[in-house]
Amino acid sequence: MKLIRLGILVTFSLTIVSDASATCPASPQACLGGFARGSVKIVETKPGKEKLKISLQRGPALAAADLGQPIEQITDFDLGNDPQSLNDVLASDSLGNLYRPFGDTVVQTTPLGVSTEIIDATGDGLGNTLDNPVAIAVDGADNVYVAGRGSHNAFQVTPLGVVTEIIDATGDGGGNTLSSPQQIAVTSAGDVYVAPRVGNIFHITPLGVIAFLSHTSGLPIGTIEALDVDSVGNVIAAGLDEVIRWAPPAAPSIIIGPAGDGAGNLLSVPFGLAIDPSDNVFVGDEGIGNVFRVAPGGAISLVLGPDGNGHGTGLIEARGLDTDAQGNLFVTGFDFHSSGGSPVYENRVYRVSPAGKISVWMEQDGNGTVPNRAIQDVEAAVDGTVYTIYGTQTENLYALDPLPREICLYDDVGTLIADLSVTCVRPDCYKPIGIGGYKYKDKFASESGISSMQVVGGVAGKSRVKVVAKNNAAKGQTDLPVGLATALLGATALTVQVDAEGMPSCLSQTFTDIRQQTSEKFLAKP
Repeated sequence: MKLIRLGILVTFSLTIVSDASATCPASPQACLGGFARGSVKIVETKPGKEKLKISLQRGPALAAADLGQPIEQITDFDLGNDPQSLNDVLASDSLGNLYRPFGDTVVQTTPLGVSTEIIDATGDGLGNTLDNPVAIAVDGADNVYVAGRGSHNAFQVTPLGVVTEIIDATGDGGGNTLSSPQQIAVTSAGDVYVAPRVGNIFHITPLGVIAFLSHTSGLPIGTIEALDVDSVGNVIAAGLDEVIRWAPPAAPSIIIGPAGDGAGNLLSVPFGLAIDPSDNVFVGDEGIGNVFRVAPGGAISLVLGPDGNGHGTGLIEARGLDTDAQGNLFVTGFDFHSSGGSPVYENRVYRVSPAGKISVWMEQDGNGTVPNRAIQDVEAAVDGTVYTIYGTQTENLYALDPLPREICLYDDVGTLIADLSVTCVRPDCYKPIGIGGYKYKDKFASESGISSMQVVGGVAGKSRVKVVAKNNAAKGQTDLPVGLATALLGATALTVQVDAEGMPSCLSQTFTDIRQQTSEKFLAKP
């Protein structure tokens, strides 16, 4: 098994003036420049046929480290357990460290790829052992919590490495026992919730007091497929065909049931949960493939369905869910069908922006070489890296990195007028080229109209960046916003910058030779 670091590079969405999901700075940065040639061309003469072309040529010397390796093996990975029914095996802390099971241990992997065991089968070293760790959570102080399915207990591991067993098989000590826990969640204040797949949810306070929660009927909750907590400490649990919220001191309530959104989009087997910074609850359905948003006020809406992004990339199982700090939702799932009598598994990672834009971040067999199946968990780390697991008994862990992905356009007074981004690492639309560079091509032009992009390194005078975006209304491709030429009327210069968190320095070029400037056309050169 391999841990592959994928340069995901690119989320390119063109937005005029501002956008809730924009990632470009409000004003130009100090960047590495020196592109001797290039051009920016905008053509908006035919409605539904708008085009944008950006070319930066003969640039500065750029090594692989300046752009980020698109595919890099950073460690071997062996879960050692069957994750087929698990969706909470990955977690990350405030520094971007990833935590994951490795046999009967839990391993921390830093953003630089350095891996260290934080707990092994000996547990706390006092006779309380760890067996089959299957669920991990991290609190606001970066304490790590681990549930041992085989040892029927849970541990806390502090940043200094102090290990403490916080609950064992005796449960609350009052007759409510803990057996085979496989879900764990923790609030920022350190209140821990542990649950088996069948049975009660146990609450362990920071002082070690243990109690248990039960369903609205007063009976055990039953099947528990996912567990999470929101920013104010409410507990969210998914099981059977419903999702329940406990909001103390109020009684527990069902926030979504079999009727789904009430508009014909049903909820069958809720399996994945995620909560964004605004406390929207996202629910993934393993049985149908629907993904719902439940707003804090209770409104329910469908954000992703079995048709995926509408370009033949659907899913029948929505399994792992997570959100990042910007409110983007990541969903893992897979489609299964038969072709010529043979099974075909199509694995995907979707991203749904806060504005509802759906894009495929990863598809099929991960790095294009190893056939996998049954995609599982997903974890969005604070540094922008998105981790996901493919496989059942044999796992592949992938890291999708935030490498060169943003193109920012500024006018002559430094006002941001466009933020372009691309999200695609599918084998059919992305491949590495040159020295640390990459080439992106999407026949659907589905991400804000971007149909192709190249970033190539090399010695001085050889590096280059090219971007092509277009609309084709006849084919339903209308994602490239219009009006950029009008926004540049009267401007005496245009600055283009390429940037991402994974780059040591952004790239920049200012175009001052305005060759054409109307409300429908714009052409400029350095």
